[in-house]
Amino acid sequence: MAFPIGNTIVSSIQVGNKYCVTFDHTGPSSYSQSTNDVINAADIGMGGIEFMDSSPDTTIQFQPYPTVNGAGYGGAGSSIQLSWFALVTASLGGQSQVLGTEAIGASNLSTFSVRLHAWCV
Repeated sequence: MAFPIGNTIVSSIQVGNKYCVTFDHTGPSSYSQSTNDVINAADIGMGGIEFMDSSPDTTIQFQPYPTVNGAGYGGAGSSIQLSWFALVTASLGGQSQVLGTEAIGASNLSTFSVRLHAWCV
């Protein structure tokens, strides 16, 4: 089951001077292995992202792995990149995916949704 396109905030809790944000994210309509799937901190109403955790998509066919961009040592980044990896060998998103490899370029991941958990500033 896919969620609405984009990001949908599930909860946001302030912890000291940080925010713990849980949100649902839908993949891009044309995935790129060079740029991945970028989520800006501003997309979820935050100024920066310090850490992000992810879960497999709702069909358990893809697992996105987040990388914080531009954080530097001890800092917060302005965005994260999700690298989507196949959890099965099958034709998904209009492409032939192979278990354990990154989603093929131009894959339509807009029918796949994940729940993400971010520590933000």
